[in-house]
Amino acid sequence: PPGTQRGVPHSDPPGAAAATSRGPLLPHPVPVPKGRRTVSTAAGAPRDTRTAMAAERALTIFKEDLEGPIDVAKLAAQRLGVVAVVMGKAAAKSDLIPYITDKVKNPETPDEILCRIAQQLDLAKLIGGFDPILIPPLEALCGTEETLVRNAATKTVNALVEQSTPQVAKDHFAPMLVRLCAESNWFTSRVSACHIIGTVYAAVERAPDADDMLRTLRELVVKLGADESPMVRRAASKALGDLSAKVQGKAAIAEELRTVAKAITLGPASGAQEADAIRVLAVASLPAFAAFSADTPEGCMAVMEICTALVRDRSWKLRVAIAEHLGTVAQALVSGAGAGLDLVSLYDALQRDSEPEVCFVVANKAVSMAKAASAADVASVIMPNILALVTDQSYRTPQDRAVLADVLVDLVAHCDASSDGVARIVGDVGAILPSNDESQFVRIQLVESSPKLIAAIGPSSPAARDLLSKLVKFFDPAIYHHDPAKGIASLGGDGPASGSNPQWCWRLRFVASEVVGSPELVALGVDFYRDHLTAIVRSALIDPCTLVRVSAVTCMAKWASQYAEYGGTFGQWADENVVPALVSLRTASDKTGSKSYSLRLTLVYGVECCAGYLSTNGLAQLTQQIADKDGSADPPNLRIAVARCFGRLHQSLDFKGGPAQQTVLSALQKLSADPDLDVKDLANMGLSKERLPLTFPHWGPTGAPWVAQRVGQAPK
Repeated sequence: PPGTQRGVPHSDPPGAAAATSRGPLLPHPVPVPKGRRTVSTAAGAPRDTRTAMAAERALTIFKEDLEGPIDVAKLAAQRLGVVAVVMGKAAAKSDLIPYITDKVKNPETPDEILCRIAQQLDLAKLIGGFDPILIPPLEALCGTEETLVRNAATKTVNALVEQSTPQVAKDHFAPMLVRLCAESNWFTSRVSACHIIGTVYAAVERAPDADDMLRTLRELVVKLGADESPMVRRAASKALGDLSAKVQGKAAIAEELRTVAKAITLGPASGAQEADAIRVLAVASLPAFAAFSADTPEGCMAVMEICTALVRDRSWKLRVAIAEHLGTVAQALVSGAGAGLDLVSLYDALQRDSEPEVCFVVANKAVSMAKAASAADVASVIMPNILALVTDQSYRTPQDRAVLADVLVDLVAHCDASSDGVARIVGDVGAILPSNDESQFVRIQLVESSPKLIAAIGPSSPAARDLLSKLVKFFDPAIYHHDPAKGIASLGGDGPASGSNPQWCWRLRFVASEVVGSPELVALGVDFYRDHLTAIVRSALIDPCTLVRVSAVTCMAKWASQYAEYGGTFGQWADENVVPALVSLRTASDKTGSKSYSLRLTLVYGVECCAGYLSTNGLAQLTQQIADKDGSADPPNLRIAVARCFGRLHQSLDFKGGPAQQTVLSALQKLSADPDLDVKDLANMGLSKERLPLTFPHWGPTGAPWVAQRVGQAPK
């Protein structure tokens, strides 16, 4: 063997001899090589005899492994289905399953083995269909003390019930459920009964002549909901939702479910921690119970009674739980017979709760409640309370208030956009933007969500115009600098501005510039850009922060892409808006007299980003400016950007013989002789059609956004 020395005997690994003597567990005999000793009694035996011998041999090996060390026993238990196939249907029923039954009833059997057996007992398909012999081991496993074993057993029972016919569920699984509920020595059997009663009841309903059994099962539902053991009531509270979902539309069990729901959610209000935990679990089942009860006025009133009691409960945990699910419950009731119920008053009571956690949870679920409330109630009851929390700087943390600010914006879609209430809310949102909040989270969230507000209320409304005017103010140098002269002087610089006011930080300006390219605003058309967004873009392009300038250029490219064919001539919109904006960068750089080249880099990046949406004349104007003033300017970083930009244009853009073609080619040839090695290499790469490195990786493998749209994939 490999790894051994010639002539030195070696030993087999542990267990190898035993595995060789046993052989594999196969449904058919394995041919024995010549010269090997065989069992004489098996030679020439009939096929039935050989099959019986193979089954007996497989069962013997399985028993030996199951009685062996724990690791071997666990692997053997996981192969229970394989053993059943090897033994055949008849032998599995007569020998294997009875042995398993004795094994699971043996108190000495480890829980690890029981859990794996419970997972493998779904043997109906392997033994020719369901057989009552499967009931005893499953029933024993459902009564074990270990939770994992019971969970695996109930999962297997539910799977078998779903695979079996309704008659089998009535004749075998329902009686097993009755026996589990009748067990009084220990609570474990009744807990397992709670996990399978929903599946069994739904199956028995489809069986013929099942009225007596269904009546018995309904009595068990009430009995489990009022059980003296807290563990059983906890399981029953979880089963309430599952049972309600599976028997939805069935009126026969409605009264029993209402009794159980009231008993668990409203009963014993002792204030004990254990009782509160059970009731909280029951509240999680209320949405499914409400959907079940929404068909009748009696059911809706029962749900309303439960919700009212929970909203007024002394335990804040119960009030938090109902705040989490009240919106979903309201939607279920409103879609049925509960359209006239005053659910908004319950929501308003939770909004005004003395516990801050309750207020925060119910505010987070405002959108869910808004789907069940009228537009007037949303504008007059729900939104003002959330706005009060957002503007209260002492409430929780800035991050939490930012989350509520996003919820506030989403609520506008559920209101009448033309109402005075919505206009007032939008006005209040605009008033938050110039606030002196020490944290920026709330204002950043509101600025990010402002396109939704503007699109919802209409760009021509006074509230929308006021909101846009406040976005423009973020870029006013006189605002984000104490000294306007310092603000003008710092334009074009990337370092932190001297005398910067923290309340007008670069993050707010960055988010405001990102808003320009949002789909909601782009869809409003070119007139909206001209009237409202031009000032924001022009200010963002000369911002001291590089990220703000890059964001403004990217947003212009989105608009140019959307309206490339505007006016019937390709590139007309870009020539009227993008070219003047980029030219203004050159003017601003010359006016400041600063040695910083950041504004000129932004100009180069703008050409690289928008070249595919410009006309030939517009592209020629910009490339000529760059070639004349930046192609030979210091520092080398600027020439590197020009070489990369012109190289990408030369590789990917169809100049159609326009004037920009000769400008780009001449500039690349000049840069290919540059003394700086990096500039020289990039220029040669552009001339030789070699793939250039991407300026910004988020563009993807094709480079600038216009490349894939205009000329297909970039050359490799």
